[in-house]
Amino acid sequence: IAGRLETFVNTLKENRLSDEKIKEKTEKYKQPENFKLQVPRVNPELWSKLDHNTRNDDFALQKIQRAVVKTTICAVRTCDLVREKKSDVKKDVLPMLADTISMNLKTIHDISMERRRRIVTASKLDKQLASVDTPVSDLLWDDLSSVIETVKSNSKLTQMLSNAGRGQNFRPRRFQSQN
Repeated sequence: IAGRLETFVNTLKENRLSDEKIKEKTEKYKQPENFKLQVPRVNPELWSKLDHNTRNDDFALQKIQRAVVKTTICAVRTCDLVREKKSDVKKDVLPMLADTISMNLKTIHDISMERRRRIVTASKLDKQLASVDTPVSDLLWDDLSSVIETVKSNSKLTQMLSNAGRGQNFRPRRFQSQN
């Protein structure tokens, strides 16, 4: 990058924008009706059980995630604007904006997974609840009761398999020294 863009980027790197300026910029880019992207909330049944420190940690991650959501919306709107124009700019700009969107979306997902991990650890819940295979929607766990049932089933299966072949009256042998 060069010229005014270089100056602009370096100035922003060195001098943080005020909260007022950030708010002004984010309000410019409203979320499209047919594109729903938001910071997922923690399921209410878990949130009520979290301690103060865990909630504060999660709020900090939510704030970061909200900023990424806003930048993604801005990039989506820009991409749509360029798509509508019939110019050569599309060839160069669209792939770059698409990359920006995909990287932001990956970051949003990673932050959600980190929030899950922290909540599971702080709440001493089964670590399987932090699985990346469980989808995120407007809640951190899309269907918490279903996820909990799956975790319970897996735990029962693991326990059953570890006891397989021992029978009901199995008693482990004690080690006897041969002195």
